[in-house]
Amino acid sequence: MGVPIRESRVARVTVFRRGAQVERWCELAGAEPDGDGTYRVRVGPLPLLAEDDSVEVHASESAPLAQRVVLATTTQDPSLPPPEDEELEAARAEVFRLEARSVALREAIGALDGIPLVGRRATSDAAPATIPVEARRALLAMRREQMEGLHGELAELLAALRDATRARDALESRRLRASTARQTRAHELRKAVDVSFRESPRGVLRVRYRVAAARWCPAYTLRLDEGLRGGALEMRALVAQRTGEDWTGAELTLSSAKPHQHVDLPEPTSIRIGKRQAPPARAGWREPPQGAEALFADFDRGYRKEPSTPPPKPRPRPTSVRAEAKAEAAAAAAAAAAVPMAPPPPGAGPPGPVGAATGFGGAAPPPMLQSMGAPAPARPPMAGAAPPAPPRRRGSVAKKKAKGRPAADLAMPAPPEEEAEPGVTAADRLLAYGALRLGGPDEGKRGALRMASAAERYREVLEADGHAVSFDLQHFLRHAGGGVDAFPPRTQEPRAVDGFDHVFFASSPVDVPSDGAFRGVPVVTATLEASPHFVCVPREADDVFRFVETTNPLDAPLLPGPLDVYVGGKYLLGRAVEVRPAGATWALGLGVEQRVKVARNTRFEERSAGLMGRALELVHVIDIDLENHTESEASVRLRERVPVAREGDDDVEVSHESDVTWRTYEPESRSLRGGLETTVTLAPGAKRSIQLTYVVRISAKHELVGGNRRE
Repeated sequence: MGVPIRESRVARVTVFRRGAQVERWCELAGAEPDGDGTYRVRVGPLPLLAEDDSVEVHASESAPLAQRVVLATTTQDPSLPPPEDEELEAARAEVFRLEARSVALREAIGALDGIPLVGRRATSDAAPATIPVEARRALLAMRREQMEGLHGELAELLAALRDATRARDALESRRLRASTARQTRAHELRKAVDVSFRESPRGVLRVRYRVAAARWCPAYTLRLDEGLRGGALEMRALVAQRTGEDWTGAELTLSSAKPHQHVDLPEPTSIRIGKRQAPPARAGWREPPQGAEALFADFDRGYRKEPSTPPPKPRPRPTSVRAEAKAEAAAAAAAAAAVPMAPPPPGAGPPGPVGAATGFGGAAPPPMLQSMGAPAPARPPMAGAAPPAPPRRRGSVAKKKAKGRPAADLAMPAPPEEEAEPGVTAADRLLAYGALRLGGPDEGKRGALRMASAAERYREVLEADGHAVSFDLQHFLRHAGGGVDAFPPRTQEPRAVDGFDHVFFASSPVDVPSDGAFRGVPVVTATLEASPHFVCVPREADDVFRFVETTNPLDAPLLPGPLDVYVGGKYLLGRAVEVRPAGATWALGLGVEQRVKVARNTRFEERSAGLMGRALELVHVIDIDLENHTESEASVRLRERVPVAREGDDDVEVSHESDVTWRTYEPESRSLRGGLETTVTLAPGAKRSIQLTYVVRISAKHELVGGNRRE
């Protein structure tokens, strides 16, 4: 029944920030002609999450004539798992059976516990009451025996229920992690695309469509050698999708763009001097048909009876002179409406009904124009009727303006203004002619074009293929969606860099099952050169931090994501990558290097200076000892800070000297006054001492706030 579905394979996939574009390939050889002389090919199965408006078809050797997305039944694929997990269903049934049995045992135990003991035997007033001891003993023995059996069976049942519940939970967890791609049940629906050709098609047909349940995020791995002089940067993509189909052996492309961002190209208008011209006709717009009401003339004659005209109701007698004048005016208007119209001008077509517009060949405008928002047509003038008089103004202002004007000017009507022809602008959705439907004779707006819903279009194809649709298609499509898991830790959604989106290509075809879990996909590996150095601030701590400087070796920027660092094949630490353009230099901290030792000691001295000892010099000596225990040369950057005189303190002078050259150090993140930095290179196993002296000169009668000793 219907057109058989041609099998296709997923060849290429482009994953965006959210969503993906899938491209399927299908062989076109062996198509059979359709009833109207065209050749129709149905390609699928497509997932139910495929967006209908995004479907595109391209043929390598044939030109497609038309396309439409349909719902159709598919054949089972033996390579996919069955539609139902029999093992999981059996585990669920076992848990249900054990739970029902445990409820029955608890009810039996409760019933035994509620059996009352035998009461005292009733006797006469003279004889004392007796207690049936033997009956009570027999009842208690029976209850004890039954209770022991039921409690033992219940304990075994609860143990079996725990084991069955664990087995069921394990199977359900396995099913959640497994792919959602599976065999179809009998008469189960999937989406497909019908493609029509004018001639027998040949070659390869490519079908592209978008799906929403797909995401990706970048991750990186930096592998350095023992000397930190070189290595490789690996970029991988963590991809997840739950679209209902597996991507097997597909060429994967990763993009940081948004697939649903629609932007129309601007249409600049030319500025001309002269008479104003009408705007050009809108592309894709077709002139609506005329006389659409005549389509239903036969239906009205054969199947619909005209309602009998009720007798006119007697008009109530006016109660005032003003009401009587209004009634006479209404009667005059009705009599004028009964006057026959003047014949239309030559070439205008058959005369239309009263009130028809003159821009449609004398016929009434079709109802479809009214539904699209066209302006109401103007009523034509009656034959032999006088031209309409201008509106009268009320009040004395109009009378005063009329005084002193010639009678000819008062009687001459104003020249009619040129009215623009009524134009019709179609909405974008009305340009999809394949989805428009003409209202039937029994509908509210018969003869008017309307947009058919997706469920209505699907139902038409299914009924044409011989399938009876007895369920709600809207509900079926609404619950066909799926979602992917949250992003892994330390990862984030890709984004544009400096306003530009970028594309990355996977190094080889990949397999991404439809299970919603993130999987690593190798993208690119690039070699790089590195330059290690060490940084120490002995004033704050004696720890020496290891850094490596390198450049981005990729042709694309580094997007934010996690970075795993390996040194000599061993995992060292994890870092977060910030945005780095292509070719940009960046420094990466690798933690503390224990094999480089730094020690700092200070000395202080006060001495008199100047004439008559009126000045005081505060001498601070800083001794820094370095020692390299690594197997390679170490370049250590030492950072210090010396006091700085405030602006306006002319009585305070600060100077410093050292046996090495110090340069001014200003960090990028904040401002720092008095920062100094020097670089010391140490050979393997070498030691070196550095001395930095700074002198603060103040007046002898002054003292620094907090004490003269700065260190």
